[in-house]
Amino acid sequence: MDKSGNFFASHSYTHIDYSRLSDSALLDKARELASTERANSLELLLCLSVIERRGAHCGEGFPSLFEFCRADLKYSEGEAYKRIRCALLASRMP
Repeated sequence: MDKSGNFFASHSYTHIDYSRLSDSALLDKARELASTERANSLELLLCLSVIERRGAHCGEGFPSLFEFCRADLKYSEGEAYKRIRCALLASRMP
């Protein structure tokens, strides 16, 4: 988010004018985005669990995975906590 509170002004992304899509195309796009989001979330959790196991964040000067997630990945405290908790729980599963 930039200083004016505008999230989109501070992030680069490809803008799609969703208002111009047909209902069918709009619903299909939502399904595609949800699927991609789930896949990316899983990959992030797997990555975080390996970072924690290796202590890779320490090499970058972060005393904890939580601090890495907050400072480098720009997650809020709650977002960082939830992702780390899920990553650690998932790493215990076969």
